[in-house]
Amino acid sequence: MRATTAKAILSASLDQLNGRSVSCNFYVTYFYQDKRLGETRIREPESHRSMASSNEAQFNSSKDFFKNQIENLYDVENRLTNTLPKMADAAGSGALRQAFQNHLYETKGHVSRLEVIFREMKVDPRRETCQAVKGLIAQAEKAIGRTGNSAVKDAELVAAAQQVERYEMTAYGKACMIARQLGLEMAVRLLQQTLNEEDAGNYELTLIARRMINIQVIVKWASGERHVCLPGH
Repeated sequence: MRATTAKAILSASLDQLNGRSVSCNFYVTYFYQDKRLGETRIREPESHRSMASSNEAQFNSSKDFFKNQIENLYDVENRLTNTLPKMADAAGSGALRQAFQNHLYETKGHVSRLEVIFREMKVDPRRETCQAVKGLIAQAEKAIGRTGNSAVKDAELVAAAQQVERYEMTAYGKACMIARQLGLEMAVRLLQQTLNEEDAGNYELTLIARRMINIQVIVKWASGERHVCLPGH
């Protein structure tokens, strides 16, 4: 039963392995001209407005909105630098542990890139609490503290990590697109680098999850459950 639970959790966390190219244009934002201000302002689709800051901030220009997004991402990355070491320690799989350790190293680089962008905007680095990722990390903390079957625990850790990765990919894609509209070429380059790394990290977790499912199926087959399908069949 525990193996079945692990498989179900992992199956729910898998992405499609095709069509993985990611660019900052994958997030669709609608722009309109504010003739009174003489600059481009932003109207987000309703379905994505929940991904903005938890506070009801007033955005008078696209620059205000971009700054808020960078502050939001700065909070996310700083939270992850504290959580990823605990996720690595909690992982039962060596491959999963290494993936978390690798992503921790990358995440520290993401923090540094955001600080460069703050300097480019001539503002001090500031964290705007990201309630969405705060909640996702709280779920990851529950998985970290869970006891019992290690395969189920690893499955929960993978699912939690991929939820955060997907949030980050959308948020970085959005920020990258706004930076391009503002002509912030250095910011575009740095945000795209991070977006590529987030995509690669998510893909690595998908492959680990797929291998873990295959192992579970093989174990069940070896134990006499002949009704299950072997990998590749």
